[in-house]
Amino acid sequence: MSPRGSEAIATLQRGGIVLLPTVNLWQVVCSPDHPGTIRRQLELCPPGPQTRCEILFPDLEMLRARVPHLHPKLETLLAFHKRPLTVLVDDYPDAPYGLKDAEGRVAIRLIHDSFCHQLAEDLETPLVATTARAIGSPFLPLSFGRIRSDVLRGVDYVVRRRQKDLIAEAPAVVIRLNEKDEVVFVE
Repeated sequence: MSPRGSEAIATLQRGGIVLLPTVNLWQVVCSPDHPGTIRRQLELCPPGPQTRCEILFPDLEMLRARVPHLHPKLETLLAFHKRPLTVLVDDYPDAPYGLKDAEGRVAIRLIHDSFCHQLAEDLETPLVATTARAIGSPFLPLSFGRIRSDVLRGVDYVVRRRQKDLIAEAPAVVIRLNEKDEVVFVE
């Protein structure tokens, strides 16, 4: 892994928060093994109407280990969907602190960005991610320049990668299964 990846890993291992570009947005991430850091991350960049806290998995194997009863429809969609796809699941037995929404669901996603994928693989754990957007910010962080200074000051490490790029146009598509096991688009 590159030096910036090594520093990101060290920061996450010691319970820090890292700001990095994902495939569709700039996000702040931490390790699920540090509940205090998750609390700090949620205070820095709380979920809102256009954003949510997600758990990012590098592969289906790690996802199945954490969410053992993932419906086959959802697993298939995650495996073959080429764009960022967030799935709301009801059955996540050991969901990290504060990551369940008002209905008790947890947002999960497979990682499509190579740097983030390698980071989670090397850590051997998923990443807890929130959009790098502070309260009151009118913009989604599609580029590094749209991230407010309070977010930059609140993280422990900033990955110096893709800082001049416009990453994407929107957050991930969000789906869940309804009571008839039909796929429903949430947003």
